[in-house]
Amino acid sequence: MNKVIKHEPNLLTPELLSIISDTTRAHQGLKDTMESIKSKFNARSYPNGIMRGNNYHQIDRYNQMDGAPFTVGKWYPVGVQAINTLPYSHKPFGQYVLDFDPELGEFLWYDLMEWRDKEKLFINNHYYAGKYGKSIEVLKTLIPMGMELEVSARSSQMKQCEDCRDYDHDEEQSLQSFCGDDWCYDYRGSEQLSEGFKFNTASFRFLAELNASFGAIGIRNKPVWICKDDSSVDLEFVSAPMTLRAYKAGFAINEKLFNSFEFYRKFAKGFYGPCGGHVHIDKALMESFSYYAFLAMHYENPELIADIAQRPIDRDSSWCYMQKPDSLARVAKYKSGMASRGALNHTDYSLELRYFRSNLKTNRLMKNVEWIQSLYAFCSQLTFQDMSRDNAHRLKFYILYLKANRDKYPEIFKYLKTKGYLSDKTDTYLDTIDHGGDI
Repeated sequence: MNKVIKHEPNLLTPELLSIISDTTRAHQGLKDTMESIKSKFNARSYPNGIMRGNNYHQIDRYNQMDGAPFTVGKWYPVGVQAINTLPYSHKPFGQYVLDFDPELGEFLWYDLMEWRDKEKLFINNHYYAGKYGKSIEVLKTLIPMGMELEVSARSSQMKQCEDCRDYDHDEEQSLQSFCGDDWCYDYRGSEQLSEGFKFNTASFRFLAELNASFGAIGIRNKPVWICKDDSSVDLEFVSAPMTLRAYKAGFAINEKLFNSFEFYRKFAKGFYGPCGGHVHIDKALMESFSYYAFLAMHYENPELIADIAQRPIDRDSSWCYMQKPDSLARVAKYKSGMASRGALNHTDYSLELRYFRSNLKTNRLMKNVEWIQSLYAFCSQLTFQDMSRDNAHRLKFYILYLKANRDKYPEIFKYLKTKGYLSDKTDTYLDTIDHGGDI
């Protein structure tokens, strides 16, 4: 059954108002953005690149269904179309970063070079200078972050024989073919909701709605989220590099228009076993001493990282074990890659923060990206003298910075407060703390 978003007169909730400036232009811009999302989504105009296309076996099976469903672009209707994973090595986003402009109420794509080549960007005669109001001035304060969200099916009772596995490999698909006997079966998402979704069809709906929420609408437009293979879990949803403003806006729009995470939690779980919520950042965007402070905050505070990660970072969890390099200063200066993978995976071009546990609660995902953005902002303002003379890159100074900027980073502030890192009795900050379980 294809989902249709109905018109709602009171479109801008307090959560949506918090992502834009208090101007008529911003209000109208956000309303226009959301109306465009609703219109395109109702027309089933999803980006073609969000996952691997259907093979001829799937197309034949869909075409034999009652009602003869038809495609728009590559995809059949939500409720019919199943998820098709892209190869693990697929990397489609390249140099593009998604931002949300609170002055315009719109999502905007930028080239990553706009962050790297700052001197060329922020002069008056640059092509983008003055084109997007105040937004362009704050880009240099926002670090692009790409997220990997791993999930497992709630009914993950599945076993595949070697013949079916080889067949799927030849057909460029994964976990699609099963004999249906005692040795090769698939009970994933076997429980039926009133809408008739299973894990594979619910996963496509989640992917399509997630893209729409971040402005990825239209069959020829760039996707913001894709779905990939991962041998350790059932599915991995991967985002384009985004700023904190884009994450906040996309999750707020999703809650208003789709409430996708609450729906998908009936079929999938993220806060489970090996599922991770990894985040990638471009380490070239930090000066050497700022990068040193960023890394030192991790390696010198393992208990803090374990609390934020919501899972242990010891030797029993090899994929997120954190061992300090022999020379942290050398790693920070040359920003070179490292052979070993752990809580921090140093590649030639990026730093992968692998320690986060996955989650299907948006406030927990926001907590993770707020932690990275707030630490980046804190480290970027430090001078060499601050660090060498005053040890200003220590945890206690970050906590002071976070308390002074609690309105910018409410989720990480509230989370660390519940963990006892912000136990100042004079702190009168009023917040709503989520005591519910993680999912």
